Amino acid sequence: MPFIRHFPQYVYRVEQQLNTVDAGGSGLEVRECVDTAYERLVSTMFETLKTIAKMDGDEEDKGQLNYHVVIIGSVSRSTSVRI
Repeated sequence: MPFIRHFPQYVYRVEQQLNTVDAGGSGLEVRECVDTAYERLVSTMFETLKTIAKMDGDEEDKGQLNYHVVIIGSVSRSTSVRI
């Protein structure tokens, strides 16, 4: 699940591009589309992690899964605060 590890950096870069165009990014028409895409991506990642968590695995896999859940939760909270 390397895509989850890179998601915060992806969000950061998208936000930097939006902030370059418009201070705060809230005045852009694309903002609503980006926010909707964030919600869909985070939801899909959580569902994927829940599915994986239900599978049998060793403790190391469970630790990695917990790490990814924390990262997604942090990104989700940071993007929802801005909205």
